[in-house]
Amino acid sequence: MSARMVLVGRLAVVLALTSVTLHVIATLDLPLALALGMLVAAAACLSCVPALWRGGSVLAWSMAAGVNVAMLVVHAVAMSSMTTSSSSSSSSSSSSGMAGMADMSAHDHAAAHASGAGWDLMHVASVVAGAEVLLALGALATLAVAALRRRREVLAPA
Repeated sequence: MSARMVLVGRLAVVLALTSVTLHVIATLDLPLALALGMLVAAAACLSCVPALWRGGSVLAWSMAAGVNVAMLVVHAVAMSSMTTSSSSSSSSSSSSGMAGMADMSAHDHAAAHASGAGWDLMHVASVVAGAEVLLALGALATLAVAALRRRREVLAPA
């Protein structure tokens, strides 16, 4: 494994730990089903950390990309459910926390984002997860090119 891939793997570990930490903190304000989905994705993300720290294999990078895509999907589902619920409801909820946000109007939804309420953490975590997806795809492309070069060297006439 090249020193560059080890460095990229360690960057991926830092991004993964940052993303997992932010997602776990954000789950404190999520409805139970979404929180469980996010925690499962976070636990799966942690399982590939040791392999990525050593530079990563194709399997580790693929798993990192897949898990981070899953985190992004859970975030999109959470935001989509809030948007569709808030557009179909006619009154805004005065309750606090993420469970009451599903009944909010669009104006109250925007106000919740401005004041934080856990969603800002999830947005930052989603940006980090998106960056890790891009990093993983780049690493997979690099590994694929390296494998093709090795194969070409082996098959080349001497």
